[in-house]
Formats: sequence, structure tokens, C-alpha cells
Amino acid sequence: MLRTKNGKRGITLNAIPVDLDFASTMKIELLAGRDFNPGDFSIMDTTANYANFKQPYIINEALAKKDRLGA
Repeated sequence: MLRTKNGKRGITLNAIPVDLDFASTMKIELLAGRDFNPGDFSIMDTTANYANFKQPYIINEALAKKDRLGA
């Protein structure tokens, strides 16, 4: 875990773009949370020089436990 210049928690990761139903298509069992849905893609607002851009992720159990994400 690292801290950004503004003091917020952040991580560095490698990500690949996926589409709806990724986990079910790949037969990945999610231990918590959910697969992607259409609303996840609507929050990817690239207007205003990405000022409101948010990107959803599915992470593995090791990272969730390590950094207590979702706690």
C-alpha cells in the first residue's frame, strides 16, 4: 500500500480491460462483491479531462486480505 501526494491510499496494479459478465464467462467464483454490470461502465466519465473518472476492479483474495479492502 502506498500513499499518494494528497495523502489518500492507493495501489499500483496491472489491469486488463474486460466486459460485462467477465467472472461468469471465465467461470471465476467471486467470494465477495459481484461481477461487472452496465452501471459500472457508465461511471467511466472521460469528460472534463477525466476529473470524474472512476474505474471498477475485481481484485484477488490475497490483495483484499493484505490491504483489508472492503473492511
